[in-house]
Amino acid sequence: MFRPDFSNSQNKLPSAYAAILCGGKSHRFGTDKALMTLDGVRVIDLLASTLSSIFPQVFFISNIRDKFHFLSNNVVTDEIPEQGPLGGIYTALGIGKGDYCFITACDTPFLPKDIVQHLWGVIDDDDMVVPQSQGLIEPLIGFYACRCREEIGLRLQNGQRQTRAFGENHRVRLVNLDGRYPREYLQKAFWNINTATDLAMAQQWYLERYA
Repeated sequence: MFRPDFSNSQNKLPSAYAAILCGGKSHRFGTDKALMTLDGVRVIDLLASTLSSIFPQVFFISNIRDKFHFLSNNVVTDEIPEQGPLGGIYTALGIGKGDYCFITACDTPFLPKDIVQHLWGVIDDDDMVVPQSQGLIEPLIGFYACRCREEIGLRLQNGQRQTRAFGENHRVRLVNLDGRYPREYLQKAFWNINTATDLAMAQQWYLERYA
């Protein structure tokens, strides 16, 4: 099993697994984004392939289990339904073996291995480690400490579903990647598909990569 080489890091690499959030409403897209394809290849399969080369466990968090009948047994339904991404994160933090769970959404087809590895390597007892690029924070791409699960559950019970708000009172490491990677590389890495236009651009990039 591949493990990232962080021999220059002063931190001991914490244990971690990964989860792909697949329970969104897809209102702007029109159909279920979790099932969309690029040139006939499912986006969630692209993500799973990338993450499986890094983590020993990769889970799919869904609002409806049956729609993923074609996947392995690593499909888990939301413990608390209809709570948005934070509800998916709550579920994810309780299902794997590790100190942290790497979270990403099902609509990020080009998330690269090296960025995930870099984020993993800078964790220093943080509650969250998320990337930042061009002044934008990506709260649905990053590492969440499993110890935060109980507090997230309490927030959901109190009607607090905002992922960004959760980070306000916690140890959040924002990892600015602008000086580490080219701008175009980061644009593709964090590209998420919300509309038909987004999908068309992703399709073009996919064909350019594999043509």
